[in-house]
Amino acid sequence: MVAAPDRPPAPWLTAQAWEDLAFIDSAVPALTGIAAAVVSDLPAWAEWAGCTEPQDAPLPGEWQARAAAFLRLVVVKALRPEKLLFAIAQYVGEEQGTDFKEPRPWRLEDVYPDTNARGPVIFILSTGADPTAMLQRFADAKGWVPGERLHMISLGQGQGPIAETMIEQARKAGDWVCLQNCHVASSWMLKLEAIVEDIGCEASGVHEDFRLWLTSMPTPAFPVLVLENGVKLTNEPPKGVKANIGRGFNNLSEEAFESVTSKLGAWKTLLFRCEKG
Repeated sequence: MVAAPDRPPAPWLTAQAWEDLAFIDSAVPALTGIAAAVVSDLPAWAEWAGCTEPQDAPLPGEWQARAAAFLRLVVVKALRPEKLLFAIAQYVGEEQGTDFKEPRPWRLEDVYPDTNARGPVIFILSTGADPTAMLQRFADAKGWVPGERLHMISLGQGQGPIAETMIEQARKAGDWVCLQNCHVASSWMLKLEAIVEDIGCEASGVHEDFRLWLTSMPTPAFPVLVLENGVKLTNEPPKGVKANIGRGFNNLSEEAFESVTSKLGAWKTLLFRCEKG
């Protein structure tokens, strides 16, 4: 085994990056000699490491052909670790297809047929994503007017008994109830578990139109039984301009699409180009 050469005096090649590069040089047979190659052709590697999207650029010299697609991820991890997630997404798209790289956004209209009155619908929250507005729009379109047939309450200190009463009335009337931020009401989760267990019992009286919607950040306090009995949804915020445009297009209803009367041709052309772009 040939020891890796000393780190060259290059500002872009940090001590940690050189340590990682020396490790893969010694640990991965297909990448043996890459540290020496970096030293011998420093300008080419500096250009590669300094480009905006290194995961899209070929590795210098023989290494593009010598390192398989997966091994190029290792090189990205060593020299441009902040680009690793993008490189992984690209690799998955090339190997498995774009559906695995960019999951299609979902709409409540598509999910609702899989729900029923005896199991909750659980929104697993992530930072920057709030499905409340989506639920309100969907409820309004279905005829469950927010404030009249869609009843929402943000859980917290003292809100548990109010939520219980709300659920009891809605399960008989066929209304919808949304309990927001279950993760802040850990002491009430045992009661929620009992309610969900009772709703799921065939002998209990539940209107077929009733729906229980829950929103919660991931938390160990959330009851396992509720998770097992419910339909689980996650709505991560879109990353980047393209993803934001895609989310906006996906949330556009057919009625809103057809309602534009001024400059209709330009409006539809713009949406078409956004969707295809």
